[in-house]
This record gives sequence, C-alpha cells and structure tokens, in this order.
Amino acid sequence: MWGLKIRKILIYFLFLIIALIHVSAMINEVMYNPDGNDNNKEFIELYSEEPIDLSDFIIGDLDSNDTLEILQYYDSDYYLITEEGFNLSGIEASVFSAGATIGNNLNTEDSIFLYHNNGTIIDSLSYTDDCESGYSLEYSNGSFYCSFYLGGTPGKENSIRNQDYSQIIINEFFPDPAGDDNAPMPDGEFIEIYNNGDNATDLVGSYFKDSAAHKLYITGTTTIGGTIIQSKGYLAVYTNGFSGLLNNDGFEEISLYDPYGNLIDKVSYAGSQESLSWSLVSGIWHYRYPTPNEKNPSKEVEMGSSFQIQGLEDVGEDNETEFGDIIKVKFYVYKGNTTKNVIKLYIENDEDRITKITKAELNDKFTNYSLTLPIPLYSNCNEKYDDGEYYVKLGWYSSSEAEDSFNLKVKGINMDNCDKIYVESKPRKGTLGYKLIESPVTIEPNKGFIVKTSLTNNDGVDHLVDVYSYVYKGPKCYSSSREANKKRVLVEAGTTKEVELENMIAQAEQGEYNLKVKIKRDDQKTEKEITETIQVLQPQPREITETIGTSVQNKNQDIELKEEKEILSTLLEITRPKLIYESPTEKAKKLVVYFFMALLIIYSAILTWKR
Repeated sequence: MWGLKIRKILIYFLFLIIALIHVSAMINEVMYNPDGNDNNKEFIELYSEEPIDLSDFIIGDLDSNDTLEILQYYDSDYYLITEEGFNLSGIEASVFSAGATIGNNLNTEDSIFLYHNNGTIIDSLSYTDDCESGYSLEYSNGSFYCSFYLGGTPGKENSIRNQDYSQIIINEFFPDPAGDDNAPMPDGEFIEIYNNGDNATDLVGSYFKDSAAHKLYITGTTTIGGTIIQSKGYLAVYTNGFSGLLNNDGFEEISLYDPYGNLIDKVSYAGSQESLSWSLVSGIWHYRYPTPNEKNPSKEVEMGSSFQIQGLEDVGEDNETEFGDIIKVKFYVYKGNTTKNVIKLYIENDEDRITKITKAELNDKFTNYSLTLPIPLYSNCNEKYDDGEYYVKLGWYSSSEAEDSFNLKVKGINMDNCDKIYVESKPRKGTLGYKLIESPVTIEPNKGFIVKTSLTNNDGVDHLVDVYSYVYKGPKCYSSSREANKKRVLVEAGTTKEVELENMIAQAEQGEYNLKVKIKRDDQKTEKEITETIQVLQPQPREITETIGTSVQNKNQDIELKEEKEILSTLLEITRPKLIYESPTEKAKKLVVYFFMALLIIYSAILTWKR
C-alpha cells in the first residue's frame, strides 16, 4: 500500500520536472510604447522551439500580475501576449490575452516577469526607454535593440539579426544633381554603399549622419529593390525628397552607422561639381559620371565639349543637292562642363547663308548626344544664290564660330518648290564695290584725321552697309576702339556713295602702323577690309622768331612785316587741309590758291618798303 503511494508521488514529481524542463520560452520582443495611443497596442512576444500552452501562466510587471487566457492557436515558435482588443489580423502566432492591460500598463522604464502556473519564474526582463515611439525592443545575440520597423514584428522573426558590417564602405555620393537636388528617386541625391564581404548583408535600420546631425535611414523607401546588399554588390540610398544631407558647397562629413549606432565608415569633402558624383576609384576619390547601384567608371570625365558631323542623308553622290531640297544631318555632340544649352545647324559659304538656323536644346552636362536633324535649303527661285561649294556648320547658338563643318555641293533648283507661287525674275546678286579715296600717309597722336571710302552698289536692290576704321599694330588697337567710328549708310541700287570716317589715336610711339577699313553689307556674313600702311610722327615744337631793329623805322617795318606774317600764317592755317595725304587732282587745285596768295604778299611788301 505504502509502496503504491510512493510510486504515485514519484510519478507526479517526475511529470512536474518534465513540465518545467519543457517550458523553455524566453521573452523575445516587447512593445512598451506604441505609436499614438497605447491602448490595445502593447504586446510581449515569447519564443520557444518547443510547443507550449501558456494558459493559466502569469505575466506581470513591477505593479501587478495577469493570468493568461488563450485567444488563438497557431503552429509557430512565436507566442504573443496582448491586451484586450488587440488587432489580430495577419498575426501568424499563438495569442494569449492578459486582460485589459499587461500588468499596470507597460511603462517606458519597467520590468517584466513570466511565471509558470505553479509560480516558478520562467523569464524576466528589465529595460529603459531607448527606442523612439512605435518601435519595439527586439532580442538579438544576447541583447535587446530597437526594431528597424515601426510597429515591431509581432509573431514574426525579429528585424534585428546578426549582421557583418565590417566589409561595408561608402563608395559614391552625389551632392549636386542637375535640377532639383531633392527630387524623388531615382532622381535627386544619393549615397552608394559597396559590400566587399563574402555574404549578403541587410542594412535596414542603418543610417547616414552629416556634420549637422541630419540622419538618413536605410529603408525600403530610400532604396530601389530592398535593403539587402549582396556580396561584392552596390546599394544606392536616395534622399528621396529629404533635404539638407549633402551640401553642395563648403565642408561636409558623411558617416554611416549600423542600427546600434556603431560607426561603419565615413568620408569628408569640400565642394561639388554639378552633374558629377564623388566616386571611389582604386582607393582615391574622383569626379565621375553618377552610376547608382553600379561599378564606378575608371575613365576620367571630359570637361570640354566636342562636336562632329558624321554625315548627310537624302543627298546625291558626292554630297550634292539642289536649292529647295531638305537634307538630314547626322551628328554627335558631347556636352561637357558648360552652361550653354542650345546648338545651331545651318548651311553657308563665305558670302551667303542658304538656310535658316535649326536649333536643338541639350540640357544635361557630361552627356553624349547622337542626333539627326532635317535642314531645308532656301528655294532660290529668284536665283539669288550661286551654285557651288557650301558648308554644313554645327556649333553653340550663342557663339559666332562653328565647332565643326561638312562639305556640301549645291547645284540647280528643285523647281517643284517654285511652281506653287509666281516669282518675279530678279537679276543675279551683284557685288559691293569699295575703294579707299583718301587717307593720310603720316599722322600725329591726339590730332584727328579723315579717311574717305567710296562704296558702289552693283546689286539690284538697296543695301545698308556698315563701315568703320581703326589704327593698329600687331594685336593692339590704338584707336579708342575698333568700331568707335562705325557708320551705317544706305547705298541705293546702282549708285556710289562716299563715306568719311573721323579717326584719332591717343598715344603711340613713332613708327610704322596699319590703318584698316572694314566694310559689311547687310545681307552678307563676311566683312571686307582695306589695309594701308601709315606712319605715326611725334609732334615738333614751334619756332618763335623775333627781329629787333636799331631804329624806330626799322622796328615799325619789322612790326608791320610781323603782322603781315601773322595774317599770312592765319590764312595758311585756315586753308591748310586736315589730311596730310591728298589725291594729285586736289593738290593741283589748291596750289593755284597758294600762288595768288604769294603774289599778294610780295606786292604788299614792296608797297611797305617804298613807304
């Protein structure tokens, strides 16, 4: 009898020991400060590799305890203890209710105790408020950390897992995109990470911090394709509208931290180049074209722009076409570090432009453009333009110089473009005749002189003509400016017009210089020019002669002669031409005047002597 009782007692204790051994649950996650109102959102998650029934187990804090009741069973290693009214949708775990609250509500600093229904403590946790509102405490590798995800991971694997960050480096960053720096991804600023390790790493919850303590977290909303970076892989993290992290100017330091606040890598820089990223190439930082989620290019960035016309389409053999045709120009442009955005395409020779200007916008720096554009030639139904060699020219719209050109033969007229309208026949365009009529051989500083030019309009229509002149030597202009005396004159059809240009030089050493006259008709692109050699002389001091007589009579005569000389000098000054150089005809006319004036002076002297 006593033997049977003893056996029953031993079996009871054996079952009790077995039960205690099998209750190996541990506290795995605690949501003590849910986002917003705490009611019905707090939870405690347990983890056990063995199935357990927590019914009648006790959960408590420092103030009160609650007995657990099962709400939901699920075949899982996770067990959830919740408050009444907890949202169970999507929860794939067994759930037990603690009643209206867990303990006396979970506070920001508290202790949690899990008891067996026999009063034995199974697990406990004391914590302080280390997490932001809405983030739970998750267990990992012997410690608790703030979860990566808002709301925690109730009934699921914790977001905090063992990760190796030792092989993670900052590989590229893009502070100054063209346009809006804060544009939504995949545009806007980004920082790229490289994983030099042998295993993939989930960087979720890691973050960047700049010198001003701005933070950018690595999450699903700042990456494309997730937060996991593969071995030997790249992960671009975009600011995606976040402002202030990457400065364009001045000193900036960017640091990368793991979710626990440990420094992984950092880089500092000062300044940036629009449209280029800072890229790590062979251990050295260089400007490169941005390559998010890709290997950085080793080739240096070309700062200058380049143009190349590659060929023509819709032309005949030997690149020949007719007036009125539309040809296509295939060309390549690389836009480097320039603010110029518009290119131009046109056809001309030294005399005429035979197309309108075709324009195109190239907005992105450091970009290759391959384009084909149509360009229509003028119909030339009135035969204004000559057949011959022309050039397709390509360049910046804001520049007068072409960057590249391509030969084109134009011969004949496509009459299909002339049949639609009546075109009055006009004479073929004539030339503008020009010649230098008068110019000085020698000049002095600070003394004005005149240059006279003759313009003859051999065309059948009136033209405006620009004319100007200046003195130069080598690259230096000695007039006030090259176009200081520029005149625009109307030369009517079939007429000749003379143009006088006033000139002066301020300071110049004595010697040989050049006088240049430039002429340009309104419908022509190229200026014509006349160049003459001119001598610059230094001004000579005037001589003053005074005669002192020995008698009053001689003195009076001297005074009278001096007065006559002064009159003569005044007359000569008045009649003296302003130009040192004159044509032979003009000189002969003026010598006659001088001859009669000389006779008058001699006659006056004789009369004075007889007196």
